[in-house]
Amino acid sequence: MILVSGRLRVRYQGAKERTLAAGHYAFGPPGLPHEGKCLGPQRCTLFIAFEAPVDAEATKAPIK
Repeated sequence: MILVSGRLRVRYQGAKERTLAAGHYAFGPPGLPHEGKCLGPQRCTLFIAFEAPVDAEATKAPIK
């Protein structure tokens, strides 16, 4: 994914939390739980590309 606008905090399971700024890129392997939160007053706009059919599912379980 590429963050087009805003600031986004993202964390993938087993990895260190990162904060992305507009123009930054992040990659997460398929099936790896992750969470993100838009920071500040500006909305976050993302460009996300998939290499295969999307099999994502929302969950409220905390990321470890």
